[in-house]
Parts: sequence; C-alpha cells; structure tokens
Amino acid sequence: MQPDVGAIPLIALDAVAFDTETTGLDTRTARVVQVAGVAISRGAVRQDESFESLVHPGMSIPPDSIRIHGITDGMLREAPAFAAVWRSFEMFRGVRPLIGYAVGFDLAIIEREAARAGIRRKRPRTLCVRTLSRIVNRDLRGHSLEALAAWLGFEIIGRHQALDDAMAAAKVFTGLLPRLQAMGIRTFAEAERASLQLAREQDEQAKAGWADPFLRPVPQPFAAIDPFAYQHRVGDLMATPPIFVRHETSLRSVIGLMAERRVGSVLVSGAGEVGHPTGAYGILTERDVLRLLAADGGNVFERLTGELASRPLISIRAQAFAYRAIGRMNRLGIRHLGVHDDDGGLVGVISARDLLRLRASAAIQLDDAIDAARSDADMAAAWASLPSVASVLVAEKIEARTVAEIVSEELRAITRRAAILAEEEMKIVGLGDPPSRYAVLVLGSAGRARACLPPTRTMPSFSSGARRAGRRIGGSAPLVGGSLPFSIRPGSPIARAA
Repeated sequence: MQPDVGAIPLIALDAVAFDTETTGLDTRTARVVQVAGVAISRGAVRQDESFESLVHPGMSIPPDSIRIHGITDGMLREAPAFAAVWRSFEMFRGVRPLIGYAVGFDLAIIEREAARAGIRRKRPRTLCVRTLSRIVNRDLRGHSLEALAAWLGFEIIGRHQALDDAMAAAKVFTGLLPRLQAMGIRTFAEAERASLQLAREQDEQAKAGWADPFLRPVPQPFAAIDPFAYQHRVGDLMATPPIFVRHETSLRSVIGLMAERRVGSVLVSGAGEVGHPTGAYGILTERDVLRLLAADGGNVFERLTGELASRPLISIRAQAFAYRAIGRMNRLGIRHLGVHDDDGGLVGVISARDLLRLRASAAIQLDDAIDAARSDADMAAAWASLPSVASVLVAEKIEARTVAEIVSEELRAITRRAAILAEEEMKIVGLGDPPSRYAVLVLGSAGRARACLPPTRTMPSFSSGARRAGRRIGGSAPLVGGSLPFSIRPGSPIARAA
C-alpha cells in the first residue's frame, strides 16, 4: 500500500514535472497542442524517463501563439486528439504527483480539455515551482522560469517546448529542495501548506481563470489494517529453543529430524546451543533441501550439513515488532529468521509459518526498508508510511503507549541506519573506524520533526573506552566514557552501531 503523498519527504518524492503548449493564454478557450513530462525520483531529474506528444487541437493555431512555441497547423495534421494523448500521459504518470511552473494555468487547460473529451479524472496532488520559489526567496527581482534557472545556475534549452519547459521545472524543483529543507519545509504536505499562505498570488491567478496550483489537503480515508503485527513482538512469537544439528550431521538425518519435529528449518552449529553470536550459526531449510535434491538427487543424502548450510544467519531483535520481521522476510525473499537479544546472542527462530496468523499480506504498511537504505532519501522514503500507519492504529483504538513504541522503533532503526551510513562515509574519506563502541540517543527534538542527526539538537552520544569527559558533541551533550549512567528499557529509541 502506498504511503499518503503528503507524508512523503520531498527528497524522497517520486513525481512527474509536466508542461503544456497551447493555442493561447485564455484558459476558457485555449486548446492543448503539446503535452510533456519528465520523471523526478528522490531529488534527481530522470531525463531518461520522459513523455512527449503533439496534440491536435481541433482548430487553427493563432499566429501569435506560433511565434511563441513554433508549433504550426501542419505539424499537427497527423497528431492524435487530446483524449488519446492524455490516456497515454496518465499511464506514464501512474500515481505520481505533478510538478510544474505556473502549473495552475496548465491544470485549468487540462480540466477543460478533459471535460470536452468526456474524460472523468481525479486530479492528482500538485506543486508549483514558481510558488515554491517565492516562498524560498521573495527578494528575487523576478520569478520567471529564466530568472529561476539563472538563480539556480542552469541554462534552459528550447524554451516554450513542453518537454524542455518540463525539464526546466524539474531542475528548479530539485534545486529548491535544500532551500526548502533549510526553512523546515520537508514533506509534500508541508510544501502544500506553505503554498496556501501565498493567498494574494492565488487570488490573482483565480481572477485570470487559473486552477489552484495544489489541492487543499483533506483527511485521507483509513486503510484496512490488521493491528496484530503492531502489537506483538518477535520474541513473543518465536520458536525457542531452536532445533540444532552439528556440522557433521548428514542431510539424511536432518530430513528425518525435520519430519519428526514438523519444522521447516534447523540451525547448524558446532556448539549446538543458544547464546552465541548469530554469526556462529548457519541454517538449513526445507526449501534448501528441495533445491539440493533437485540438483543432485540421492547423491546428496550423505553430505554433511556443515557444508550445505546457508550463512550468515539473517536475524532480527527479539524486541522488534512483528511487522519488521515480515518486512525483512519480504525484502530478502526468505522464510526464516534467527532471533537475537540486545547483545547479539541467538535466542530463537521465527518463520513465516509463525506469522501466518497476522493475515498481513494486505495490511502491513511498515516494512524493513530502513535497514536496506543507502542514502538519506532512501530513509526518508521508508519513513513516509509511518504517519498513516499511526493514524490507522489510533483509529483502531490501539493503546497510545503501543503506538508510541512503534514510532520509537522506527526512530531507533532510522537513527541506527544513519549512524551506519555515517561510519561508511567516514571510512571512504579516510577517517577509519569509530575509536570505541558508542550509542546515539534521540531525545525530544525528534518528536518535533527535526532532521536526522542534526549537530545542534538534543542528541547526545555515549561511548565506551577511553574517558574524554567534558568534550561536547555538536555543542550538545558531553561524551561520556565507560558505561551509561542510567538504564534504557528495550524498545526505547536507542541506536547501537556496534
């Protein structure tokens, strides 16, 4: 299920920048002669993903309009009508919102063309880059597309051709993203709300017959959701103790053990007991057995499990909510996970069969994408589903403390992932590994929608190893040596990189 567009951070937005060329500027009578769009994905313009088509307007193009865009009657003689072009454009757009320059004009033209063609359409969410540029910099001497391009440092090629203008609008949008973020405008809905404040400009556009350049936010209908996955933790559902076999056990013996114990997997270990780090274990599943038999037939029965087991054992925290286990299995295409405690020691196993009771195929909106994120845009996209999930859980009368714990779990995961990515970046630039084990605590600022790991907010770091008392991290909290001077309940928003 797609997250509400309003909750999606702008840096993670998948959208289409579009533009039209028309027979004139009067929205009551002008007809479309060209439609184009280009994809925007996670802060970048996708020039290789575009749409462009001429449109037969059903009338002659006035000479004044030809002088602007250069499209003549002869060029449109074989062009399709608006209805066919718009169907193709909508297939290209999909569910993505629209971005444009002075987009209220284009929307008004499209609405009238659709009405003439008998097309019933639901207007998508939209943003206008001219309006956003006024929010970011009201002191610019002009907010024409050319002026914005010059301010942002790029050149427009082929002005007044729909695809070139759509490309320019897309570049303006991506150029505005860091400036909007610096103003605290991070999500699509925040950009819409900021645009609403420019009432005077909108009134002038309305007098000219333009449509609103964005939709007024309305409450989204609640989706059906099974709250079980958001109320139960992996540790409550796992099988413990797991079934072990040693490295020297034959596959024939493992098959017999699986049949006898009615299980779909066994762990392979030299120790044959729980408590060791998950890296000390392998796993052999019923699907592994079937693949081996299909490949080698009866010759595989006497082979040893130590050489057949899959490694490393992919695992999840016992304190994680069940939705995260489902997401991890779906993301990695597996059906079994090891379960570890907060110190990384194996405590059990959870399988897809254990999770069947969740009836989760249509209801799990949060997943495991945060742990696979490779950039801040990836993390922002993963985070975008959380507001709608929280709203649904509140509507389902789930206890407020449980909803808060789910938010806390996602915050813990995103903070941990940010720390891991920061470590990787530090290694790339030659700063090496962290000098000691550490933890990052996200305190009140996160609840006020501050940016992830900002240096000036309440986000203390704690490390073990050599004491360096009094040194401050980002002007916030001291770096404390040794153990933490207080206890933290499992499920609190703490991220451990070690």
